[in-house]
Amino acid sequence: MEAVNSSGIRWIRYDERTRTLDVAYTNWGEYRYFDVGPEVYAWLVRAESKGKFVNRLVKEKYRYERLD
Repeated sequence: MEAVNSSGIRWIRYDERTRTLDVAYTNWGEYRYFDVGPEVYAWLVRAESKGKFVNRLVKEKYRYERLD
């Protein structure tokens, strides 16, 4: 789990073995995104705005489930 500097995201976690990305949103709970490649996680870690990155390149492209 990696805390991030973002107003909309509390932390992110990536499991390369299962290719899952977990995102804990400040106001919307925790979600798991499936079949996310390691390069997407690497881009997310480097993104200036984590929230914009997730909104544009993760939410609409990957199957997900709510964790909490």
